[in-house]
Amino acid sequence: MAQMLWVSNCIIEDITFSVSSSQGITNGCSAIRLEGDSTDQCEGNVITKCNIDSFGKLLNSSFNYGHGILFDAYCKKNVIDSNYIHDCQGHIFIDDNSEENIVSNNNLYSSPSSGADYEAIHFRSSHYKCVNGNTIDGAELGYHGIRIEKSLGCSILNNTCKNLYGNGILLDSSDEENPSDYNSIVGNICHNCVTIWNIP
Repeated sequence: MAQMLWVSNCIIEDITFSVSSSQGITNGCSAIRLEGDSTDQCEGNVITKCNIDSFGKLLNSSFNYGHGILFDAYCKKNVIDSNYIHDCQGHIFIDDNSEENIVSNNNLYSSPSSGADYEAIHFRSSHYKCVNGNTIDGAELGYHGIRIEKSLGCSILNNTCKNLYGNGILLDSSDEENPSDYNSIVGNICHNCVTIWNIP
């Protein structure tokens, strides 16, 4: 696991993160985790060409909340590009005041979370993202492909979502005080899943 706090302008490239146990890793660990705060943000980092396998999977029928890549808070203008992430509980999760990040050309597949409310790509309270050209294949085990929650001004472009237990793209606007408004969803392909679901 690589955990980076308050770092900027770093490159994580061509690294394999793998958990050999069929149970996955415990205690909520993620393969790559970036975290900043309101005064020291993680900014301008690039994560590319990494192979991430089996982080945060179910252990003894309980959730561990691990992810392949986690931007925990205040991560701005970072790039996640051309990675292979598979068999993780959650693949890419960007949370809490993390703005203007780019998630592009990643191959995400085979989530173990059948029937659980997990997504391959999940934004929460994080604005002005670009999600472009990713391939998400749940192999009939994943739940949602891309979820936008409490986030504004995101562009979801030219992604392929297939074989998902739930929705290809979920636009979650259920919080009236923090809506998901002004987002663009254009040119995506959703196959063998609910295409787009908007929670009003």
